[in-house]
Amino acid sequence: MLTREIPFADMSPMSVMWLVASQKKRLPIPSKCPQPFSELMESCWYEKPTDRPSAKTVIQLLQRYFLFLFQFFNFFQFPIFFFQC
Repeated sequence: MLTREIPFADMSPMSVMWLVASQKKRLPIPSKCPQPFSELMESCWYEKPTDRPSAKTVIQLLQRYFLFLFQFFNFFQFPIFFFQC
């Protein structure tokens, strides 16, 4: 989303699955990506599933990050309930 490019655009879905599953290939994180988001992405890539954050934790972190951005920068006008589960 940050780069507005299709990931692995020149590859077939099967090739992407092989690269990600067996070669541990990941897309580079853009340098303009805010640190909390890059850290969250990297934590979701941990090899051991038990080391990765749960879906509930990911949602909670994203809610906090987005609410902070919306309040601090005030450039979106989404209702707060949009981010509540």
